[in-house]
Amino acid sequence: MWSLRSVSSRMLPILTFFLVFFLKTTAQTVSPDADTYVRNGTYASTNYGTATSLYANTSTTNGSSKSTLVKFTVAGVSASSVTAVALKLYVTSYSALTIGAYPVSSGWTETGVNWSNAPAPGTLLAQTAINAKNKYFSWDVTSFIKDSLAKGGTTFSFLLKDIASNGKDVVFRSEE
Repeated sequence: MWSLRSVSSRMLPILTFFLVFFLKTTAQTVSPDADTYVRNGTYASTNYGTATSLYANTSTTNGSSKSTLVKFTVAGVSASSVTAVALKLYVTSYSALTIGAYPVSSGWTETGVNWSNAPAPGTLLAQTAINAKNKYFSWDVTSFIKDSLAKGGTTFSFLLKDIASNGKDVVFRSEE
């Protein structure tokens, strides 16, 4: 489990991805517990838990669709102290796509999940147009996190995927 740490005014190091909690008195970051991507078609039973890159792509070509899964555990944060939460991922390569962030159950493991057993995505939480590489992009997940914290949740998982079918990849930096 990762705990919160303060965000200073200096530049953040290039992390893979993280949640930023904007609290009433400060901003905090939460590092990931797990990350991976899943791929359909003949790759549906392959696990990519040790991959150094993560992918998001929706394609009509069998074997080309990929979705990224990320998981975080939060300690010491109450719903009432949260003013905003942003999921941030660092894009290393891109085609102009709109990537959606969806909640998923947290029962998956980094080295066990694949396309065939991946948790089904819930309702779209946020979407972001990817239009550059070598920079962070954010998804506003405030409502989902606040609601989950209010119900006693401490572990949060998200699936990121292209919301259209154009067959092009967005590549995120992995924690590996």
